[in-house]
Amino acid sequence: MKKITKNKGFTFTELLVVIAIIAILGAGAVLVLNPGEQIARARDNQREAHINAILHAVEQKIFYDDGQWVCEAGPIPGNLTYIGSGEYNLYSCIYPKYLSDSLFDPQEGNFESISEYYTAYQISQDSVTGRISLNAPHGETKTIYLGKQP
Repeated sequence: MKKITKNKGFTFTELLVVIAIIAILGAGAVLVLNPGEQIARARDNQREAHINAILHAVEQKIFYDDGQWVCEAGPIPGNLTYIGSGEYNLYSCIYPKYLSDSLFDPQEGNFESISEYYTAYQISQDSVTGRISLNAPHGETKTIYLGKQP
């Protein structure tokens, strides 16, 4: 005599419930991880590192030039001016001697060569206090002072 066995499996309803639970957990993971926010935060961190590096390079150049800003691009502008080959060519003064890498905004900038670049960062110098400010998109600002701080 042959023994008859029943195959056991999942019902359609059980499969739907499992798929729904997996979908809810997946959506929750996306909301918690929020990749868009993580990418934006990484860009902001990169901008801050770039601003610090550029200002440090400017500070080094001023130090080695006995406290003066000497550059073939001319004095640092009094109004916020974009750093780039078409605006204020800051890199011609600090790259590659004081700045070893080409730094530009991760969203808006580009660097083809020392004669063709746009950082999307802005620089200015207050003529009264000597304060040099460097701004990045989205409100990042760093400052150094030439001479005596106010």
